Amino acid sequence: MVSSKRSRKPTTRSPIELVEFTNPVCEDGYYLESGTGPREAKLRPKSARMSTGSPASEAALFRQFADLQNGKDVVTFANAYGMLGSPAVVHRGVTEPYRALGSDDLAAWLHHAAQARWLVTLLDGFRSNTNVSRHFGVYPNYRGVPELFYFSHPEYRPGPTNNNSWDVRDELMQPEGKPPGYFCSPLNHDSDLVRAYEQGDFRLLARSAFTKCINLKLQRVTGESTPGIGFKLSVEDDSPVLKTVVSTLTDVIWLQLAHAATGSRDYRRCEHCGQWFAGYQRGQQRRSDRKFCSSACKTRAFREKQRTKEEQQP
Repeated sequence: MVSSKRSRKPTTRSPIELVEFTNPVCEDGYYLESGTGPREAKLRPKSARMSTGSPASEAALFRQFADLQNGKDVVTFANAYGMLGSPAVVHRGVTEPYRALGSDDLAAWLHHAAQARWLVTLLDGFRSNTNVSRHFGVYPNYRGVPELFYFSHPEYRPGPTNNNSWDVRDELMQPEGKPPGYFCSPLNHDSDLVRAYEQGDFRLLARSAFTKCINLKLQRVTGESTPGIGFKLSVEDDSPVLKTVVSTLTDVIWLQLAHAATGSRDYRRCEHCGQWFAGYQRGQQRRSDRKFCSSACKTRAFREKQRTKEEQQP
């Protein structure tokens, strides 16, 4: 017998909204334990009083994270979302080839944030057609053969170092003497990409570089050396929902970046508070010209505008 009760239509949600992650956040905030430089400074909680946050619910979290430039920015971000939970590996030089930085090291925060900033640059390059031409070039490799390279910092081009070793390393490492999050690598041995460079198709190059870089990050997320990601089936509104469960805050960042490349959602800054928020997405009943991240910011902006008008009246 068929029930006459109409079935509930499942709610359409983006993949990133189905990421499940909670992170402890110190209720009294965090501070930087000073050292002689960013590599020595560490982020510490002010107390043991912790509450639980859900940073994955912030759809534009990766954009906020990519804006981190210094210790003050890092403390503000940690106060809102907690610790990274993921270390970083940096390249120091011949005497100390590799050094692992803990998730509480300021250098690890700046390293991850700079890499997120580079990925955002590439994302904008192929989604918004932002000019990224200065991040690509053809240079001779260590064998002297011309090869297509991409690099995050145009002021640091590929080439031999002072000790005649070739300055191209794993993108997840930090070369000695280079800024945090420095990326430099051959793009691919692909004649189509070289032709795209010659024809000025930097949108294709940005997409190819983004794909290579984000896959390196996702391999770290799903690798055996890290807790990685998992899946969980739950029931919401009488419908089964498959959720992605991640282990660290940086996992959320890389997954959001990957989803941003595949979705139709745009990201913009709130005209009142400057916070990043997720704008229009195809298939959602939302205005595509939203200027504010929340109703509260919209109201505050309106009141400030009214107050300014009243003050200007004679």
